[in-house]
Amino acid sequence: MDLFGGLNFWAVLVGTAWSMLLGFLWYGPLFGKAWMKEVGLKSEDVKSSDALKGFGISAVTAFIAVWTLAWIMLRLGYANAWKGFMFGVCVSVGFIAMTIISNAAYEKQSLKLVCIQSGYRVVFLAVSGLILGIW
Repeated sequence: MDLFGGLNFWAVLVGTAWSMLLGFLWYGPLFGKAWMKEVGLKSEDVKSSDALKGFGISAVTAFIAVWTLAWIMLRLGYANAWKGFMFGVCVSVGFIAMTIISNAAYEKQSLKLVCIQSGYRVVFLAVSGLILGIW
């Protein structure tokens, strides 16, 4: 099986860049204060050198997530914007958000934190699917 054939790496890179931009906005001006409160962080914690490590890990994991989404979409023939968008929604809600919700039940996380974390993943993969579908 050819794992790389047919993938548009520019689209994967744009989807990865989209994830990073969205994360900056989502966990910054949009929901940053609420997220930090819910996870028990202070602004100086986020500005530490560990934040750079987190940024690097986020970039790698976003690339892998978008690449995987692209690989599956290519094999399923989802080569338009709507199918890509809906596939991203289905994958993010059906697998990622449900996993976050299940974990949160055991970890006694607040509904607010679950919504912030799940919401980011849904928007990230829905728009990534749209990007991949257009390309």
